[in-house]
Amino acid sequence: MQMTKQLYQIFVKPADKLIVPNPQNGNKPLASDGELVNKDRYFSRRIKDGDVVVTAQKPQKSKAK
Repeated sequence: MQMTKQLYQIFVKPADKLIVPNPQNGNKPLASDGELVNKDRYFSRRIKDGDVVVTAQKPQKSKAK
């Protein structure tokens, strides 16, 4: 029986005025208004340390009119 690791995605944003690198995006800083990321060890530690905050994802604006 082969077990697969299922990745969960969460929407996070940096805590007040922090610049947090996102290793899932080439270590570019996490967007100040938040990003959807895989919940891995890195982001679990950032949440625990208070460096990022899990928030509700903002609805995406549709381009169609």
